[in-house]
Amino acid sequence: KAYLRLGGFVGDGAWIDREFNTTDVCLVMDTGQMSARHRDFYLRKQAMFGSEHGYRMSPEVLDAFVRQYIAAHEGREVVFAWQGGEPTLMGLPFFEAVLAVQQKHKRENVTISNSLQTNGTLLDDKWCEFLHRNKFLVGLSIDGPETLHDANRVDKAGKPTGSKVVAALRLLQKH
Repeated sequence: KAYLRLGGFVGDGAWIDREFNTTDVCLVMDTGQMSARHRDFYLRKQAMFGSEHGYRMSPEVLDAFVRQYIAAHEGREVVFAWQGGEPTLMGLPFFEAVLAVQQKHKRENVTISNSLQTNGTLLDDKWCEFLHRNKFLVGLSIDGPETLHDANRVDKAGKPTGSKVVAALRLLQKH
């Protein structure tokens, strides 16, 4: 129910439509792990940040964010969508903490669900077991056949990622 115009920021283009009947979705992005090109798309220039250190959500901020986000929803479903940069870079301990905080602040008769959009390159059995056990909806970014995918999606070293993504797909199917 909160809309943010493309390239806008909360407070400068976002508005709430309480009459619009839809499932509320929150997109959470680890902008500190994004490439400079993607970070600039979602955030204002470095002046917004100040210093050049890693920006990770502290446990206190995570708790406040989840509590406030759940409280802001009047319906029976709250959806958290984890994407941008590569959310799996946050590591499993972060997502285990997310689930614990969500349960801590969950209201009676409310369903909380999570989705994760990933390039899949960091997925392993442990990740896939976690995602399956906790009923995450997983979106895997793949640009078609491996040759096409590799032309557009490379890792930080410039190496193709197609074979890693196909391996991630197989792991997800396994679980």
